[in-house]
Amino acid sequence: MGAAPSTPDLLVKDPTLLSASAARSDGESATPLWLLRLLHVAKLLGMHPDDIGKNMVLTSTYIVLNLVALALIHECAKLAGFSALCSFRAALFMYVQYAGAIVDWCTLIKANRWRVAELPIVWSPQQRDDMAVLALSQSLKDIPFRASAWFVGTVIPSSLWAMRLGGDGAAVYVVLAVMLMTPMAALHLFFDALTSSFWTNYSNEAQRELRERLLVRKELSLDAALRIHASVNARRRTLASLYANFLPAYFGSWWISEAILVHDGVLRPWGGWPMMLLYVMNVVSLVGVIRPYLEANDWTDTLAREVVESTQLGWSARERTDFVMHLKVSKVEYTVSGYPMTGSFGTTICVAVFAMWLYVYEAQAFNDWPGFSFDMSCGVEVHIT
Repeated sequence: MGAAPSTPDLLVKDPTLLSASAARSDGESATPLWLLRLLHVAKLLGMHPDDIGKNMVLTSTYIVLNLVALALIHECAKLAGFSALCSFRAALFMYVQYAGAIVDWCTLIKANRWRVAELPIVWSPQQRDDMAVLALSQSLKDIPFRASAWFVGTVIPSSLWAMRLGGDGAAVYVVLAVMLMTPMAALHLFFDALTSSFWTNYSNEAQRELRERLLVRKELSLDAALRIHASVNARRRTLASLYANFLPAYFGSWWISEAILVHDGVLRPWGGWPMMLLYVMNVVSLVGVIRPYLEANDWTDTLAREVVESTQLGWSARERTDFVMHLKVSKVEYTVSGYPMTGSFGTTICVAVFAMWLYVYEAQAFNDWPGFSFDMSCGVEVHIT
């Protein structure tokens, strides 16, 4: 790759703000050894943006192994006595979730090729951008939380449902499916940490540095603050464009999966409490995972409030007003189909999911609604025991 461009004003560093592993005595970045090793592993796996051949092999492996895992879950429904078509119908929510995962994987591939010429340091052992080191470290350290959310929110409820559906013979299929999906999920999270999550954290680090220089170290004039904020906004606009391209499809598949879960959990013979547990855990996991994005969207309003309330900034009232007005008119938000991902976004999701469950439950309990007419061919018997 070509050499990194000259460091703009935004990337001027204060070594006292860096962790011990990311700062040297001369004030420049020293990439932690564990980080370089992980990047080397990623390159060997084929996650390097220039390694098209390995990248295609990796993607094909990801798709095939997950499809095999879904086929094993499909067999659990066959053990319950359902036909091949009805077995597919019983596991439909998992196929929809898998489609959402493929959309996300394709987005990571796009993010992997995004701005490579501008910031090749993600893959360079000579990385010297402190914010990039901190951002990549943070995104990698988030993997255990995301893995726990996936395991608790998806694997456990899905496994309980499959074993309850297939009976005694389902355990083998479930174990094999989990053994196939676990390394692929870990690979997905690793890929996300090196691409989409990295760029998000990198933008957040730039925002944090602007705030530190403006409100803590108080070293910026109004003109300097405006120039640096323009650089921050340029990153936010690029991220907003990236999110706008894939979040509608991802959330669309998520909502379809939730609709199938609540419908089947209440009305279908293969439903019951495991599906409803998965329905709830999907919401908890999603809100937990998207929290950093919600906080990032609130950053502009928070900064404007802190500038107004600061008593030691050293700016005149006119300068404060001009800067706050600039923040408001130039605000860049992360959105899903035009809906801002602010702090109320998670609350809206929870309320909508509860309302969807309440509607289906009342339709069945008070109106004896058996479900959609086109979905009756697989029976309306009582739930499996």
